[in-house]
Amino acid sequence: MQDKQQFRLHPFSFYPTVNFYYQQCDDAFLNISSSVSVFLSSKQTSVILNSTQSFTNSV
Repeated sequence: MQDKQQFRLHPFSFYPTVNFYYQQCDDAFLNISSSVSVFLSSKQTSVILNSTQSFTNSV
């Protein structure tokens, strides 16, 4: 019984590191996306709108 319990508990010791890794990836992705959205909303909005308008006009 003890061997089965140890074998059953062993995979659970692996999960927190995986969760921590994915949490860090999510945090990095959120930081990147938020900074990109702030950058786009600050200066580049008019440039993007102008380029998309000219693109739709050319099409």
